[in-house]
Amino acid sequence: MACQEHLLDILTDCSSEGERIQRGEVAFEEAKNGLERYYRRNKLIMDTYDEQKAQALFREFSQHHTWHTPTLSMWHKNA
Repeated sequence: MACQEHLLDILTDCSSEGERIQRGEVAFEEAKNGLERYYRRNKLIMDTYDEQKAQALFREFSQHHTWHTPTLSMWHKNA
């Protein structure tokens, strides 16, 4: 891949639970609304950050000279 846009799910890819989250296996049914579900999802992602998965992903980006466009305005808007 020559370019990775937005990077909105990059932390999911660095989580030990990332694949389960992406497949919808983590439902967050206890969340009262969409905002709470968003918070709980992001908290799980941060709590399960896996340094080895992150380093492997970053190494792959580096080896393939992948450009990134983080779309920082969206991060600001979401915050």
